[in-house]
Amino acid sequence: MSPSAERSLSLLALERFADDCSNRGHTLCGSSGGCLEALESLRGLSDVEQQADFYDLSATTAPFQGLPQHHWPASALIRLVKSSLLEVPWTDSLRRSTHTTLALARLGELGFPPDALVRTYLGAALQRQVLLTATAFRHEIMRNGLDIRAIPSQLQPWLPVLEADLSAETSADLSFPDAAAIVTTGAASKTATDWVRTVAVAHLIDWRIDAPLVTTLRPQGTVVPAGRDATVWVFDRFSCTSLDEWQRTSLDWELLWLHSPAMVADSVGLSSELLASRPSSERMVMTAIRRRLLEGAGDDPLVAGLSSVELRSNVVALLQRGQLEQARTLASRAHEMAPGDDTLTNVLAFCTIPHDPAAAKELLNRTRFRGGEELLVQKANLATVDFLIGAKHQARLAVLTTLRTCGECKAWLWDYTDPGALPSLTYRPIRDWARRLLALL
Repeated sequence: MSPSAERSLSLLALERFADDCSNRGHTLCGSSGGCLEALESLRGLSDVEQQADFYDLSATTAPFQGLPQHHWPASALIRLVKSSLLEVPWTDSLRRSTHTTLALARLGELGFPPDALVRTYLGAALQRQVLLTATAFRHEIMRNGLDIRAIPSQLQPWLPVLEADLSAETSADLSFPDAAAIVTTGAASKTATDWVRTVAVAHLIDWRIDAPLVTTLRPQGTVVPAGRDATVWVFDRFSCTSLDEWQRTSLDWELLWLHSPAMVADSVGLSSELLASRPSSERMVMTAIRRRLLEGAGDDPLVAGLSSVELRSNVVALLQRGQLEQARTLASRAHEMAPGDDTLTNVLAFCTIPHDPAAAKELLNRTRFRGGEELLVQKANLATVDFLIGAKHQARLAVLTTLRTCGECKAWLWDYTDPGALPSLTYRPIRDWARRLLALL
């Protein structure tokens, strides 16, 4: 039985009990009127749980685009900082820097410590993104003779940093995942960690390591008053819809918040109203804990220190830069480490679509998503491969099914104008993408 069906059944049962109790002069509840109080409490809880079940950060933040404004919610501001900081800085760098700086200033006005977001919450992801991007370009130099002048100027100073772990003599035959694993755990990683910890935010936004502006920070400026785990929890709940993507300790903090909201709000230095703007429920938290303990969902590192969620983000980043082979190799290595992980299987299938749609379809058919965004993405990818292999009837059925169920969900998808054209990576509403593909069938 679905959670919404359980809520409806429980509410109906209590409504009938309260009605019966009222008709008997409240003899069933001891003449206290407790039956009506219980009914109102369950109605309120049902409303909150329903809001939590249908909450989608992508849909919530989608209307907020362009230059950050004072009316933007915290989730939209955090989304902008996160996406901008982890994007490569050589694409529209002035806009990126301006928007990120304004968003951080607005978050500071709301009570969020900007350094806590940039250095504590996003710092590890930023340093991995920089190191993996630099390693991917270095791999192209070593394997394919890429001219160093073709490497963006912001990234060139990072290449000598990699030499502490990857000398030309020892790394010429290394695969990209092996090289990535070395640099994300060796001396280059320590350099990147120090960079995130000490360099001014403006230089972090630009990925600058040459002639950096060093800043002196007080430790309390990089966390909320309750400490590091609480800091991660605060930003997890405003940047990740799925609780499977949260840190394990964030689930503990969420349970504490649900039971003692005023105490938790005071301990992290944020208002209860602000924290309550992101709904959740105890059932959702316990489901996430169960999945993590029994089904292997969560944030355990797999390849190059990356969790499943982080690996997916890095694969997308490689694909955005046109480094398809590195993305597929990284996804393949992760799949080898966790062959039963449906999300990683889906990622590998996605990377395989442009070169071998038949093999991608075989991978997609192994996944067993029960619902949600991942099932929608799987169906969309199946429609793509059927289109590419000429199974147009199956592709049309898959697209029509997707259109009926996709709502306002957005996703990374391959966009084809015709079967012979090279695909482009696009992040757009699945509905718009499906209509575009349907017009080609």
